Amino acid sequence: MERMEKSEFAEYFRKRTKKFVVDNIDLFRSLPKTEEAKIK
Repeated sequence: MERMEKSEFAEYFRKRTKKFVVDNIDLFRSLPKTEEAKIK
């Protein structure tokens, strides 16, 4: 990765973090909605 300014890195990190969160939400939504799959 090329050297970035602090503001560029902050924006890159923000976008990467948002993608991670959205991907995890999508994964959670794709799990089965059965009684066994529920977290207690």
